[in-house]
Amino acid sequence: MAGGKLYLMEALVGFDTGSELDLVAVVVVAAAVAGLRPEDAAPRTERAHVVRKTRERAPHQLIARCDVDVDPLLPPLPPQCFQLIARQLLGALEYITTRWWRHPENVVVARADAPGRVNLIGEHTDYNDGLVLPAVIPQRTTVELEAREDDRVLVQSEGFGSVAYVLRREERANDWGDFLRGVTWALADGGHVVRGFDARITSTVPPGAGLASSAALAVALLRALRVTFELPLSDEAVAQIAHRAEREFVGAQVGTMDQLAASLGRDGEALFIDTRSGTTARIALPRSFALIVIDSGIAHDHARGAYNARREECEQAARLIGVRALRDATERDAAALEPEHPTLARRARHVIAENTRVRSFVSALEAGEIVTCGRLLDESHRSLRDDFAVSIPEIDTLVALVRGQPGVHGARIVGGGFGGSVLAVATPQGAPQAARAAVDAYRAEVRREARVVLS
Repeated sequence: MAGGKLYLMEALVGFDTGSELDLVAVVVVAAAVAGLRPEDAAPRTERAHVVRKTRERAPHQLIARCDVDVDPLLPPLPPQCFQLIARQLLGALEYITTRWWRHPENVVVARADAPGRVNLIGEHTDYNDGLVLPAVIPQRTTVELEAREDDRVLVQSEGFGSVAYVLRREERANDWGDFLRGVTWALADGGHVVRGFDARITSTVPPGAGLASSAALAVALLRALRVTFELPLSDEAVAQIAHRAEREFVGAQVGTMDQLAASLGRDGEALFIDTRSGTTARIALPRSFALIVIDSGIAHDHARGAYNARREECEQAARLIGVRALRDATERDAAALEPEHPTLARRARHVIAENTRVRSFVSALEAGEIVTCGRLLDESHRSLRDDFAVSIPEIDTLVALVRGQPGVHGARIVGGGFGGSVLAVATPQGAPQAARAAVDAYRAEVRREARVVLS
């Protein structure tokens, strides 16, 4: 055919020739019947044709075979041949969309990120309608996302492998991909329409360190989806959807603090959150105030075991006291619970005192009273260790090692507990050296590798 070779088994049509293709054009019209699917037999009346003088014809004329010289190429063919042609045509369309339209020059990639957080004070108060005071950290999770034309989701992540699933068929798999599936499930359940997508995830937020890596992931993904599919979501709505994904789909009975911090937090500020009313206030971090965060190297998992048990204990204590949540309980209520329910009384006592500590910490922060802030951290750790029972010996050792360094005014376990990280407040000049010294001492005493996240 004018020196060319026709490959119907390739995508659409391919010519192997160096000469100009102005003698013939091949037009395969196999979609004349509306709704043609790959499994449908092609119409008997459709067949391939040769159209002469192609350069004198407009593309729409070639497709419609209008006012052109058309010669039959072959006698009528059996239906099986036209079914093959139909399949080749539909395969060609898929080839075009996956190879040409998804060429790097034609793909729009949305890029979004979200930070991890450290909770300065207010631990295990958020799911008790209480007060919290998180601050963002420099470490962030980044999502690069490309929309697809189907409902498939394919995500690659450094260090965690790949995840693939189909939208609206999300099922828990008890792996890190549940945080992704939870986000798309929550979006669909809330009436927000998205298509499939390919995504690449990188993160410097250490997982399992009590620094809200899962919230950073969910918020970063939601931000990328918001841009890609033009979703009408405020930052507050992003936090709510991320929270619902982790609580209802993943199964971790967390409060709203992590997601609000990842979505609303800013560098150089603490975010005071009243989790009952949803109100927030931004508190500037003074320059005389340095934070130390050390990852103990012992990971925790909110979706399992003791964390969810603590929430159940708090809810049970609130019911026995007769209040909506432990936010409304008093020290007298906790004392009255002690004789018959000593464990529940201790859980209540921590939440009641921790809410008071949050307010005191905010006042000290605004006044620049670093020593007072440190004392409140020491009190919080003792309460988390003794009343709420979420610390472990290795964490207690790391807290003591950090607390004993020059220039450190207070330290405590941070995050949900049972591992994770340690937070300390210190003078800016001595913070880096104090952090390094504590890590070295921890390695020698506990024989574990800790890592300085912030100093």
